[in-house]
Order: sequence, then C-alpha cells, then structure tokens
Amino acid sequence: MMGFFSSKKTKTVRGFSYYDRENLVHNLKEFVAITDTKPKLKFSTTETIKYKNRDLNEIDERWVLNTFDKPDFIIQEFEAINNYKVLFYRHIVGKFNFLLQFHFYKDYFIFVSNSVSTAGPLNRTDKKLFVNRLAEKYSLDMKIDSQQDFDIKITGKNNNFITINDSVSFRVTYINHAVTSRQIPDNPDFLEENPDEDIETQIDEFF
Repeated sequence: MMGFFSSKKTKTVRGFSYYDRENLVHNLKEFVAITDTKPKLKFSTTETIKYKNRDLNEIDERWVLNTFDKPDFIIQEFEAINNYKVLFYRHIVGKFNFLLQFHFYKDYFIFVSNSVSTAGPLNRTDKKLFVNRLAEKYSLDMKIDSQQDFDIKITGKNNNFITINDSVSFRVTYINHAVTSRQIPDNPDFLEENPDEDIETQIDEFF
C-alpha cells in the first residue's frame, strides 16, 4: 500500500482457521457487502485508482505473484461459491502489521483488501496517517471529523474505487468495478447449485 512494503514478510506461521476467519468473502452476501458498500463519506477524483502504481483493470494473479512472491496462504475451496480464490500476504513494517488479501473470480481480479493493525489498538493518529496519504495521492481535501468513524469511499476513473473502514479493523480495499458490475452477474456459476442453507434457516428448524 503506497510504497510501504519494502521489508520482508513476517515468518510467523498461521493456519487455515486464521485465514478463513480473516477472509472477507465466503458467500454472495459477504461479496455484495464488500463490493456494493454504502459509505457515510464519498469523494471523487479525476485520477485513476491504482494499487502499487498499477491500474486495477491490469492486475492479475501473475502480477501479484511477481510483485509479492509466494503467498503466505491460499484459499480456493468454498462451500457457497465457485471458481473463487484468495491469496494472502502478511507483512510487518515498523510497528504496523499488514494483512493483504487478493480476491479472484476465475481469472478476474476483483479486489485487494489491506487490514492494518499494531500490537495494541490502532490509534486515530495512525489511521489518519493512512487516510492522509491516500488524500494526497488522489488530490483530495478530505476533512474528517475527529470523533467520526472511518467509513469512506473514493471513486476514480472507470468507477473503480477505494473504501476505508474501521468498523471492525482498519481496512483499505481497492475494488475493480468492471468485474464486480459485469463479470459476476454474467456468470451464474459463481454460486454453488445447492449451497448449504444459511445459519438462520438452520436455526428456524428448531422453533
């Protein structure tokens, strides 16, 4: 994110349960929540939204592997969705821990999300550091209330966009709108033919 990743990856080993918990998409509902967000603050820029200086429309798995090397973990088997893959990378830069997750549907890049944490709670000053870097990069005057949660959307050329949210953890997500608006709806095989019933339906059987 914005040139931060010049250090080596952390070598701490994490297993499937950790990455499955951090994974943002397990089903269609979660997919929509990430890609069709309704933020409190919206900004527009004439700049092209880029991740590590690359247009989101030009990102593919090969570029990710060439840029970040071997993933720390891969999830590519889902109960409720088909042809979906998530590549995870973990980095430590100074006091900050970065967890990256690159999401792909078939060969299409959908989004990359960057979750930032520290040993203790990430304070507001640190959060504003990241927001200000993005504001500077995209020539935006982003006046954020000192007491307001971060719930922001920045839309650029081609309607690709960035979301910034700290409802659970501080997370910056770069979303390839061309794929989420066209490729997914045009591919009904995105969903399993007989997905497991959701938890609400299962609970209803006992009442």
